[in-house]
Amino acid sequence: NPELTGWLLEVLRVMSQGGPEAQAPDALQVKQAAALAVKNRIRKFWTNPNRILYFRDADGFKKALFSLICEHPQIAVQIDTCLCLIACADFPESWPSLGND
Repeated sequence: NPELTGWLLEVLRVMSQGGPEAQAPDALQVKQAAALAVKNRIRKFWTNPNRILYFRDADGFKKALFSLICEHPQIAVQIDTCLCLIACADFPESWPSLGND
């Protein structure tokens, strides 16, 4: 579903924003809301056995999630849940490099 994958990528961009806008009073709340929304979408669509969510660059998306944990610890719990959900759905067939990532 290209609309859903585009939405996920855009929300991922919002979650990773730094710079002056990240210092705004409501920036943390926006990042937390974005992280919760991504987690809920992944739970609903990525873990579905009849998956309708496909990425051209799923590995890049997963790596971006890993980097978010390090760069934005305030949303690490939600991102960790996303990665766990994806790992349960993808490992080992669609994510053989999980131990190396």
